[in-house]
Amino acid sequence: MDVDAFVRDAALAALAGGVSVIPTSKRSKQPVCNLLPLLSDGKTGKLKPSWNPFREEAADEPTVRGWFEKGVASYAAVAGKVSGGLLVIDFDEPSFYAAWRAAAGELAAGLVVQRTGGGGYQLLLRCPNPGENQKLAWVPDEAEDTGRRIAIETRGEGGYAVLAPSLHPSGKRYELLEGDFADVPAVSQARADALLAAARKLDEAPFTKQE
Repeated sequence: MDVDAFVRDAALAALAGGVSVIPTSKRSKQPVCNLLPLLSDGKTGKLKPSWNPFREEAADEPTVRGWFEKGVASYAAVAGKVSGGLLVIDFDEPSFYAAWRAAAGELAAGLVVQRTGGGGYQLLLRCPNPGENQKLAWVPDEAEDTGRRIAIETRGEGGYAVLAPSLHPSGKRYELLEGDFADVPAVSQARADALLAAARKLDEAPFTKQE
């Protein structure tokens, strides 16, 4: 099996497990425009590529297979209701993931975990109300104008996350560490909220330099 077929089969398995998927660029992580439906922009009436239809309804299997036949080497899961309430907790700072696991304890057990091509971690679960994309914790960074950079954030309604074994712009691959994208577990909203609260408590820079 060649590598592209390996990525394709992973995407099809996630799709079969109720996850809406979209084709993404291995160079930018952005959706591949020429493979997306064309929608009116609502202002000029011009048609533009959009992944929004896949926020409402998942692509069918022939469509997903077609993406890979055209050379796609990366795909993403669409978060939110279309994927059964999918919530992704994204740890851009690897050390924050270890601290969060220690703080969350048994609440973090049994969920899907991957390492990103950039060296961070992402955790996937389903819950009744995943919410929209949120920034949960920051780390000080004097190189940034604001004096901080994001350490932990979520992908919920309106967001997506590239999944293993997709290629990352760095040339490395996303790696599944725990669980199965075809069987992302559903948890209670109380448990999901507790996981998010544990992340917020790790915030090291709640205010910008300007604030």
